[in-house]
Amino acid sequence: MGEHRGKDDLEIIDACLDAFEASNRFVLLDNGQYGTRLELPIGSSASSFLELELFQAATLCKPITLITVGQAAMTSSPLARFMRQVAQDEPDIRPARDLVHAETLILEAIFGSGSAASIDALGRNRAVQALATERHKDWKNERLFEEPILLKGMTAGDVDGQRDAEVAAWYLDRADEQTGMNYMLSRTWIAMRAMMLEHYSTTTDPKFVALWDRALANWSRAAAWRGLHGHLFLGSLAASGARAAMNQRLGLSQFVRADEGARDLYDALGSANYSIAGLLPRAMGRAFYERCAAYVRAGLEARGDDERESLLPLRGAVELRLGLRSEARQTPRDALRLADHGGDPNHIGFLTSELGWSELRRNPWLARRHIAEGLGMLTSDCNRGFRCRMMRKLVYANIASFRWGEARVVAASLIAEATEAQAYDQIDQVIRFAAAGKP
Repeated sequence: MGEHRGKDDLEIIDACLDAFEASNRFVLLDNGQYGTRLELPIGSSASSFLELELFQAATLCKPITLITVGQAAMTSSPLARFMRQVAQDEPDIRPARDLVHAETLILEAIFGSGSAASIDALGRNRAVQALATERHKDWKNERLFEEPILLKGMTAGDVDGQRDAEVAAWYLDRADEQTGMNYMLSRTWIAMRAMMLEHYSTTTDPKFVALWDRALANWSRAAAWRGLHGHLFLGSLAASGARAAMNQRLGLSQFVRADEGARDLYDALGSANYSIAGLLPRAMGRAFYERCAAYVRAGLEARGDDERESLLPLRGAVELRLGLRSEARQTPRDALRLADHGGDPNHIGFLTSELGWSELRRNPWLARRHIAEGLGMLTSDCNRGFRCRMMRKLVYANIASFRWGEARVVAASLIAEATEAQAYDQIDQVIRFAAAGKP
């Protein structure tokens, strides 16, 4: 895929990172070098191919083995230090005497530790359990906006001279052009690497504060659709937690009106806790649903009556999870009443589908009708993640109303759409069974 074939370095790294979806582990031979830096129109990136691949493995909670050889076996190499910063679990570092010994260690790492499925499941389970138990110990939800923060609030990687707002803005623009969540994440990561010496935990420069706010919002959104909820310091919750911590340090509001900016940390952190709750055992998950509800209550108190509608869909969803079914049915109706019906059809469609979802247990046929109606309102420029989410709910509604054939068709379309958009959070076991004709 080199220059002679017309591919630039971003396209090459996209292909490399995509390959991690099917992998069950990451094995890196470390000789002390940091790897080839990405060369792009705006200049060299601080990130190397190896760094981005290692970062992807850590983000996906893949087991990582670093085999050191030569000088790297004698000292802590830059890549080894980076791995310790981003890995969820204690990294596996194995020193090799020479290249022949390194080859043996590589084969042992690849073939010596179980099947791909079990390793991947265990890695993700450990990550979610760690997040649940080490979050902040505030199970009474008395201290909102105290969450894990991205990269533990530290700089990461080779940071010499990395204070370039123009480079960061350029990569964030490239991230905004993407519809695939993985591609948005990779470009956002490169942008953040260009700002490490103006770190979100210390900077007071308004230019870098705005760039970090944009980058962390990108990361939280893309990581959520991507399904990256389990990593304690790289997931969606950590990115929103970092934004909240930056706002608190600078005395900024956690909520900004929609016509003034995109900052609503009540919604972002509530949604992140809601998503994590669904990955946990019932008792532990309920604690996260209640934390989501605490953010919703605080967020509604922080805004005027004409701004409440934006939080009502999340309130309805968490009411449903907490067993408040009558309230959950009323909340989407309130949201639709407050929304401007002459406004964005995508938003009205989303609210209509939420109304249908709230009716699923009481009247699956009515639920199916509302969800299908909401999907039909979407325009071509609709957020693909929300489209996939509504399609997933339509599959469930079709199953609940015994429309097996329609469930199969929608499930197959959903898998195709979500895979292309890299919105893997919307593909669960029920969807896979439905697509195979086994609802």
